[in-house]
Amino acid sequence: MIRKVKATINKSSAVLFNPQSSNLEKIRAVYQMVKLTPVILKELPEPTIKNTNTKEAHILIGTRDKFFKHLRLPSRVDFLRAFVNLFIMIVDTDLYRPFISWWVWEIKKSDWPPLGPRQPDSHHWDNMVE
Repeated sequence: MIRKVKATINKSSAVLFNPQSSNLEKIRAVYQMVKLTPVILKELPEPTIKNTNTKEAHILIGTRDKFFKHLRLPSRVDFLRAFVNLFIMIVDTDLYRPFISWWVWEIKKSDWPPLGPRQPDSHHWDNMVE
């Protein structure tokens, strides 16, 4: 199932980012990706420490669990969780892991601003202090 999802994403992305693709081809590619939404939301198994292999995936699983423990947006939880799970699966199984690791290291080296007061908004987030 994961391979089917990744294959569709890769194929559709290649069409979408190819300047020689026609508008009709791009619409078909978007349609193929939209058709994946129910699969991603309902059918893909949730990544766990037991069914993943890489340290990066394990770190992301812990971060995911902490994030969703605090999130208070019930209308968006399913979609966000599916997106995060798909990202974890890609990191765990894909050749793009080094590129993603590079982004993480660049962000860690940068002067990315810390969260300000009242961020995230307490209407959508439980107290993060543990």
